[in-house]
Amino acid sequence: MAGCAGISKPSVPEVLKDPFEQFPGKYMAIATECEKKGQLNEALKNWKIVSAFKPGDQDALNKVKSLEKSIAFKADRHFKRGVAFYKKGSIRQARREFLLCLSYDSKNSKALDYIKNNLREKVYTTYVIKKGDTLKKIADKTYENPNIDFLITYFNDLEKNTPLKQGTTLKLPMASLIPSEEPERVTETEPESTDEIEPEKKTGINLDQLMYKAVYLFNNKKYEQAIAQAKLVLEQDITNKEAIKFFEQMDEEAEAHYRQGVKFYIDENIRKSIEEWRITLILNPDHQKAKTEIEKARGLLKKLKEMD
Repeated sequence: MAGCAGISKPSVPEVLKDPFEQFPGKYMAIATECEKKGQLNEALKNWKIVSAFKPGDQDALNKVKSLEKSIAFKADRHFKRGVAFYKKGSIRQARREFLLCLSYDSKNSKALDYIKNNLREKVYTTYVIKKGDTLKKIADKTYENPNIDFLITYFNDLEKNTPLKQGTTLKLPMASLIPSEEPERVTETEPESTDEIEPEKKTGINLDQLMYKAVYLFNNKKYEQAIAQAKLVLEQDITNKEAIKFFEQMDEEAEAHYRQGVKFYIDENIRKSIEEWRITLILNPDHQKAKTEIEKARGLLKKLKEMD
């Protein structure tokens, strides 16, 4: 017994603190900061987390209800503005308002329906071939410019000399999209500044319009600019059939210029052969024969100058 006298009774371990105790305060701070920044959906999400940790907290419940009401109000306000702009024909402003509506209420079916079905830009019109029509006549009627008949052949997969069959329907690019002069490079534009939540920072690129410009530039022998336009399309949509077809035609055109260069070289017209092979390499930088021949021709031209 004496030996047990020095043994003390084990102390009762301290009750461990609740590891989740700090969570409500953390999410409350995040929610408050989000609300200050106008990020109402994020604020609502974080207040709901607070409420989940503290089910009986009336302040958290009130915040959730207040934010839900505010978000619904803002979504409805932007939707109504979108409808008003749409009725006025202001498509860009309407699209922006519907997107703002969706930034508050991502499942708003009415706003989604407007964007999907009502706000698409019309990029094609149709034309039914009449007796006596030619591609140039149709281009003249549609665009008041018979020399851009190449657009009709390109977008309808027609050959230049294909006979036109009466009653056939052609797909024609909208006249408003056809450049009257050298078109400027189309880039994404920033929307107007706003203190509202921006659902997307940049408007979309019109790929059809880029392709019209690529074809237009190509037919005006502005090959490098044409390639730049078509590359922009592929950057946005790597499977774009029109852009893929465009580059296939570029390869064919490169081969035609290569052959023409060979003819000039045989005829001892070195300068013209070099120019043809230069175009070949713009259209197809990987054309090995053109690379080889143009260096030979330049070397020969240099020797001829030295002999003069």
